[in-house]
Amino acid sequence: MRCQGRRVRWCHRSRADREGIMNELSWRKSSFSPDAGNCVYIATPADGTVKLRESDDPDVILTMSPVTLRTFIRAAKSGDFDYLGRS
Repeated sequence: MRCQGRRVRWCHRSRADREGIMNELSWRKSSFSPDAGNCVYIATPADGTVKLRESDDPDVILTMSPVTLRTFIRAAKSGDFDYLGRS
């Protein structure tokens, strides 16, 4: 498993690691995700962290604190990242 980051950690996991995590966590799909593809899933393990993954790249799992996730969502809603999509 390779991990990077400080406050938000992302990991590329082996298939065996990923399947173990998928089975041990209760993943919930976002109600804003469409029925087919590109779905966002969230899990809240007992250690108090929040884990996020996408259905199109399930090997990458973001791990963060609830406070960090809340801060990220507020920034995204306020447009702090809009410049990233501009050429």
